[in-house]
Amino acid sequence: MPLGSIELQVTVGSPPAQKMILVKFLIVDQPLAYNAIFGRTAQAELKVVTSIPHLSMKFPTENGVGVVRGEQKAARKWSPTGDLEDVVIGPQNRKLRVSAQLPTTEKKKLVEYLWDHIDVFAWEHNEMPGIDPSVIEHQLNVDRNCRPVKQRKRTFAPERNQAIADKVRKLLKAGFIREVDYPE
Repeated sequence: MPLGSIELQVTVGSPPAQKMILVKFLIVDQPLAYNAIFGRTAQAELKVVTSIPHLSMKFPTENGVGVVRGEQKAARKWSPTGDLEDVVIGPQNRKLRVSAQLPTTEKKKLVEYLWDHIDVFAWEHNEMPGIDPSVIEHQLNVDRNCRPVKQRKRTFAPERNQAIADKVRKLLKAGFIREVDYPE
């Protein structure tokens, strides 16, 4: 149970790409991996895009894109180790993996929490509309002075070809990629 709550003015990012917002924090007496956790309300207000593998979150500011990075060493300390087990959440029986070493009561609490916050997950590309390309966009680092070289066509096993085609179809449908036609 929370001991109380407090509203604090929080500055996120580094100058000049930073934002100040008012955040309401719940106060709990629990040993946690973090000193503070930004909830969905603060993330929505900041218009955050997160990258879990990179332990970073980006958000638009008046002076460009702000970035907050986590600490790899601290994150590894709290990452699940050993065997993982599948848990099913949501009305569509989606699978997530959690540590098999979690005590039963903790695992039950975690699964309940995930069920309660199922609306946060994006299971498909098309469930992430409206991300401003200035916040997150991949670009190829191509030297314009180099002449283009046509790669030879690669062949894959039929099941891999099907998996590739399915993935490309999903990305096209979601508008994440587009077809480009070159004469050769």
